[in-house]
Amino acid sequence: MKKIRPFIYILIPFAIVVATTFIRYNSLRYDFWISYVVFFTALLLLFSKYDYDKRKILLSFIFTLVALHGFAWVLEGPPTPGLMNILGEFVACFLSYLFYINRSIFVRVGIISLSITLCVFHFFWGYFFWENYATYGHAVENHVEPLPTSWQTYIQDPVTGMEYPSSPDAVIVLDFFSTGCGVCFEKFPLLQDLHEKYSGNPKVFVCAMNIPWKRDTAGMAVNMVRKRNFTFPVVIGRNKLDSIFQIAYYPTVFVVKNNMILYKGSIENVTPTIETAKRN
Repeated sequence: MKKIRPFIYILIPFAIVVATTFIRYNSLRYDFWISYVVFFTALLLLFSKYDYDKRKILLSFIFTLVALHGFAWVLEGPPTPGLMNILGEFVACFLSYLFYINRSIFVRVGIISLSITLCVFHFFWGYFFWENYATYGHAVENHVEPLPTSWQTYIQDPVTGMEYPSSPDAVIVLDFFSTGCGVCFEKFPLLQDLHEKYSGNPKVFVCAMNIPWKRDTAGMAVNMVRKRNFTFPVVIGRNKLDSIFQIAYYPTVFVVKNNMILYKGSIENVTPTIETAKRN
């Protein structure tokens, strides 16, 4: 076997993390299995080609990953959205080591099967479950949760664009946004489509819900929406609303009926819940 300088075992995982950073920032869904496969394969190649203590190779990879992600944590805060991807890198390293030291065909088939299962599950389901949990506090968007009956009393301006429904049987779609949220405005065309789709339905009320920041001036949120030629209602809420709805991320869309939250998540997946709620 060839010999290689020990510091290379630190440079290699460092290079892999840097190389996959672009993928991580653009798609955490794809990053998991790409990083997993790359780390698993890289360690196997090092184990088989170079004459060095295999445990030291593994530990150098683990040390480098801990150092890199720990440094990023200090600079940018907890890596909540990408936490599953980071854990996947560690799992890939450990399973690669176990694969190499175990000569049993059954163990190796089991490790490969487990690796494939992890990657497939994350790609089709795990990513969405974790993203919902990290962003909205629940693994699934269709999460039923009661609201206090007084929540509507924290609305400052209930008639901006159309009459706000007073009936508890109305299906109310609330798209919480802030004036400093660029993603919120990027997704407003989808809210506009929903507004136009249900504008003639008295059972459904679709609106953007703004909770003003201290720096916001009177009418600022409404003016920003109207300047972009959106016609959906803009409702202004008091600061208490964000704690009632437990807003941790903008934008967050809610479907409310009979003082019950039927949906909490992204606007892309809200339509089926609206359709079900208005029929019941």
